[in-house]
Parts: sequence; C-alpha cells; structure tokens
Amino acid sequence: MYALGNAYLRLAEWSLSELGKLDGGQARLHQAMGHNYRVQGRPDLALRAFERAVQADPTLPEVHLAMAQVHMEQKQWAEARQEVERELAIVPESAGARALLDRLSALEPGAPPP
Repeated sequence: MYALGNAYLRLAEWSLSELGKLDGGQARLHQAMGHNYRVQGRPDLALRAFERAVQADPTLPEVHLAMAQVHMEQKQWAEARQEVERELAIVPESAGARALLDRLSALEPGAPPP
C-alpha cells in the first residue's frame, strides 16, 4: 500500500510539473504544487511553490494561510503569524486565518492573545 501511495505522489508531482511547463506563471498551479509538497512532507518545496503562487497573484486567497500552517508546523512562530496577517489583509473575514491565530496564540511561547 505504501508503494502505491508513493507512486501516486510521484505521478501527481510529475503531472503538476508538466502543467508548469505549459504555463508556469499560473498562481493556482503553484498553489496546487505547494499543497502536493505538503502532503509529501516536503515543507521547503511547499513554501517555495506557495511563494511562486504569491508572486504570480498577490491577491490569491489561502496561499498565505497554507504558508502559515507550514511555518507553524516547523515552530517558526513569527513567520507563521506574519503569513496569517497577510492572509487577513486579503480576506479580513477568513475564519481559517482567525482560527490559526488562536492556535498560534495557544502554541507560541509568550504569544500575545488574539
């Protein structure tokens, strides 16, 4: 079963890579690649893909939230908080961003209350 899952992830990565060759500037493509890398446990590649998505479309929602989650998983509190704030600047009513701020406040040593 593990080999099948691993093969699926490689196929998904290859497919996204091929799509990128067609039009590598698409923000949603980079966003999808970032999520794919997160599933694979490759946070460094996920962050790079999310950064490319932001470069392609700075107003794309959910990208900063995904970046915040990666930073939080790595206990990079300041970076996570900064990305949540960027997400809230794009989508002020984002329930996901507000929930993540609450989680950050609970996890981050010495964090200010939300």
